[in-house]
Amino acid sequence: MRKSLPHLLTLLITAIFTVSCQAGEPAPNLVANGDFTIAADGGAPGSWKIADKQDVVTIEAKDNEDGKKALVVEIKKGGKGLGQIYQTIAVKPNTYYVLKGEIKGADKDMALIQIKRYKDGKEVQRMDTGKNKTADWQKVNKLFNSGDADHVYILCRYVQKDETVGKKVCFANINLKEMGELLYEGEEVAPRAVATFNSIGLYWKPTDGGPSRPCTARYRKAGTQEWREALNLWCDPNDHS
Repeated sequence: MRKSLPHLLTLLITAIFTVSCQAGEPAPNLVANGDFTIAADGGAPGSWKIADKQDVVTIEAKDNEDGKKALVVEIKKGGKGLGQIYQTIAVKPNTYYVLKGEIKGADKDMALIQIKRYKDGKEVQRMDTGKNKTADWQKVNKLFNSGDADHVYILCRYVQKDETVGKKVCFANINLKEMGELLYEGEEVAPRAVATFNSIGLYWKPTDGGPSRPCTARYRKAGTQEWREALNLWCDPNDHS
């Protein structure tokens, strides 16, 4: 019975894609003063908040990049964790965003940029770009889905311990942009059917497929003319290597 099941049905998979493209300006940077042009004045730079008092300045030029500014934090207070300079940004639910920036630390593993997702004032998840791997400027980025969050915290974080007192960390070009729906950009994986004892599983990975682009399926018994509606295929947005 199990072996003959695939021969009982003739399958037709149909895909309906709705694509909307709009020309216009690039997505704006949602981070206020992400380039640190509004300098620090006795505290955090404009639009940013600082958790613990540190020596904070903005400099006029990053190394080898004239005209660019950077946030420099000199750690003057020890502790057991991470210091932070941060701001809060409203986000749309179930939307992809990309965070980019540049970090630098006097030593390896001193600086990072962190994202915290918040819903109704409560933290639901935190993620980060990873710490600096060298003492030179390093570009970092993090793609994430807002999920059910209504706000995110963007945090410039630095190791704040007794052994880091007197050392400096730097941040520059902090940028958060809305990416919208993340679509599959690889080569199409052809449709296939996997039979179980009493059902058939359908799998398809089309180029430009995404959660909001439905794929419908119909079936009929071999030798008959009546097509019936099957359950829609659902999109798994995770990357399964």
